[in-house]
Amino acid sequence: SDPWMTSYVVFGLLIAKEHGFAINEHVLNRGIQWLQREEHKEKPLTSERAYLVHVLALADSNGLVDARLKQFARNAQSLDNHTLALITSSLLLKNQRSAAASTARVLWSKAEQTRTLLHWEGNNRWGRGGSVETTALAFKALYALDPKDPRLPKALHWLLLRREGNRWTSTRDTAFVIYALTDYLRESREPQPDYQATVTLNGKTVINRHFGPEDIFLPEIELSIPQKDLAKAENKIEIAKEGEGNLYYTLILRQFIDQEEIPKVITGAGISVSREYYPIVTARDPRTGVITTGPSSKPTTEFESGKPVLVRLTVTTPKEYEYIVIEDPLPAGCEVTERGGLKPWEWHWWWSDMEVRDEKVAFFSRWLHAGTHTLQYHLAPQIPGDYHVMPTQVYSMYDPDIRGSGAETRVELKP
Repeated sequence: SDPWMTSYVVFGLLIAKEHGFAINEHVLNRGIQWLQREEHKEKPLTSERAYLVHVLALADSNGLVDARLKQFARNAQSLDNHTLALITSSLLLKNQRSAAASTARVLWSKAEQTRTLLHWEGNNRWGRGGSVETTALAFKALYALDPKDPRLPKALHWLLLRREGNRWTSTRDTAFVIYALTDYLRESREPQPDYQATVTLNGKTVINRHFGPEDIFLPEIELSIPQKDLAKAENKIEIAKEGEGNLYYTLILRQFIDQEEIPKVITGAGISVSREYYPIVTARDPRTGVITTGPSSKPTTEFESGKPVLVRLTVTTPKEYEYIVIEDPLPAGCEVTERGGLKPWEWHWWWSDMEVRDEKVAFFSRWLHAGTHTLQYHLAPQIPGDYHVMPTQVYSMYDPDIRGSGAETRVELKP
């Protein structure tokens, strides 16, 4: 029932089919039919609507989207960059080059440009449609229109600078960048490198290696420098290249803080999370004589082996987020008694699924609405001991800046 997700799945099936992979034609046709019905509904000219139209244009739906494309093109000046990029690509798919050139001029006019770099600002909606994705879509559309435009290498450079190790920020950003760059790679000389690369640390050679066409699809070369080779003062890294081709590199700097107790962390996203443990107790109601079993009224960090415990997570957020994961590490010596898997009637809950691993429990929320939310599961304490339980983590699957962390907990399991 999600128009964007359905568009994304149909898009994947269409691309797979185009490149010779066997797909379920019945599933593809039903997906296209659902999108066609959705397209007939009168809705605003949003980026989500533009993506649906783009996928139908890719499916060549017998002119179904031609009128909608004209409507988007007439309103080009009021569209955001993400929508403009999608509409320009869609117009090219329908061989409407004149209209595509017109929307492309508007898209170029909205680019953020410096002497060496160029990109398009996105409207990051919970990790969807950010600047990396928007720039990738714009690059693909504009490269298809005029691959010799001298401004395009600046956009390519900007995208490559946003890479983090062997990926971009999220699986989604990475997918859109790769999709955008395949056209460029087909025409460029990128697949024919012939150069010698040298990396030195404080004047000492760390690697001296030749790169040729046979290296294109090999994994990235990762250099790990042991601490004993680093100076306590300044360290100088030099990267040199001799020969033809482009050398790409990424430097990742991480800091690890040694501390006994990890405190609660609330980032700019404003998400907070807390964790409490409640022993399951059995009691007789003094008035009715009925015996009931349930969590105690007060939380504790002292458990008894063999007696079940309820874990309660409380997540608070000041605004709505999308595609959120809540991961709660388990105390060593304890097992989770639920194994995940939802009944159909549970799908109206605010969270969508639960997964149990050896070391943690993960909950997945399609929509995390503003306010306070509670999650609960049961533990079976087993092996006595004094344990540190790592903090509960809340984060967006597609935007690492959206995250929060609870505090570390010390628990004691008694025999």
